Amino acid sequence: MAPAPLMQFNGSYACGSLQFQFDLQRDVRRLLRVMGRETLDVVVMASRLSLVGYHVTVRTAIGGGPSCFRNLRHEFLTVLSNEGDFKDSTLIVDPLFREQFAIPQPTATYEALLELIPQEFVGTASRLIPLVQCLCAEMVASFESKGLTLPPWRRAQSMLSKWLPTKSRDVAFGGSSSAGSLSRCSSGSAAAAGVAGTSCESDSGSLELSAAGGSPFSKDSDVDVAERVVRQSSSRSLLSGKLSVNVTV
Repeated sequence: MAPAPLMQFNGSYACGSLQFQFDLQRDVRRLLRVMGRETLDVVVMASRLSLVGYHVTVRTAIGGGPSCFRNLRHEFLTVLSNEGDFKDSTLIVDPLFREQFAIPQPTATYEALLELIPQEFVGTASRLIPLVQCLCAEMVASFESKGLTLPPWRRAQSMLSKWLPTKSRDVAFGGSSSAGSLSRCSSGSAAAAGVAGTSCESDSGSLELSAAGGSPFSKDSDVDVAERVVRQSSSRSLLSGKLSVNVTV
């Protein structure tokens, strides 16, 4: 029988209080099919979701610093929920979540567990944490059974830093940033791509993670983000059930 966090992760969202989360995951899956996993760009996905009406932020976990193995760099999305039990709360969206847990020489048990979870993650931090902890525990067992040493960046705390970073950089699409406490915000040039963009940096600590330092700068500037949207999203189809029109930017 699968561990409880995996059972919960595969549970249905199709009820009134979770309808927003269900719709969001459906739209993310549709975009994944259209954009393709190999060429997926989270900035382009954010711009497309914002055109449907979602308040999306591209969040970059900056990582690095003296504790670089415990502060990993990663790029994902956050979406501000506006319905049901999650109203005004932030949902974490990682379209390639499962790939973050791919390891060499996995055991059959670990491979089977990975197959139980969808490619993408859409949910709250409180749902993410036990899932990551469960997968990392099984990862440890897989490494040990093969006589291999677990890399420090594969530990649960390190993996969680990808989605709950101590330092991050945000670029918001389609409205105000969904982050809680932000500082050093400025108008982003992502607006040049036809969507509203705001660039913010956050130094606030994250849940159950140590406040280790890191570089205060992201690899991508606001101009880089705008150019990515313009380059890859010149013609896009809105896939949500809310809208069924083609938009050319």
